[in-house]
Amino acid sequence: MSRPFCRKCLMEGVSMEELQAKIEAYLDAMPQDLRTSPEAYEARLLICEECPNLSNGLCKLCGCFVLYRAGQKNQTCPDTIARW
Repeated sequence: MSRPFCRKCLMEGVSMEELQAKIEAYLDAMPQDLRTSPEAYEARLLICEECPNLSNGLCKLCGCFVLYRAGQKNQTCPDTIARW
């Protein structure tokens, strides 16, 4: 039986700065119509910073990289009552 996929384990040895740079490069390459506006992106990240479900840049509810999810216009917070 295989173990479940763990994003946190994949990031061992990668700094938050490196992760942020990779995610920002990915988001910059995304078509503008799919990206969250810079203002909304910053607002989403501020909300996530206060969330008890944030752990080392990952959402404990869905396992996503918060920087990535917040940057996509069509995504929402996965909490039962979405925070954004």
